[in-house]
Amino acid sequence: MIYAECFPMDDQRRVKVCPYCGNKKFSKKSTACIVCGHSRMNSCIGKMYSHANAGNARYCEICGEKTQFFVDGLLKAWDAGNESSSSSIKEDLPF
Repeated sequence: MIYAECFPMDDQRRVKVCPYCGNKKFSKKSTACIVCGHSRMNSCIGKMYSHANAGNARYCEICGEKTQFFVDGLLKAWDAGNESSSSSIKEDLPF
């Protein structure tokens, strides 16, 4: 399945556009938005470590913990909205 929600990221896994305020201007080394202060990285919220994740990651690919973008509501649950599409498929079946 392909998930459309994704925040474009640079090669260091930092967002190119702040998902919180829309700021597009960052220095080459910045890790936080200069306008709103939010992190430019979709890090996991693990207790021991923090791993940088892709822009569409709801869970960390290293430790399995939820990511910051998912916790903050920037990304919907992977199965959100699938119930209505599956019920409409069932209605179209001839049996």
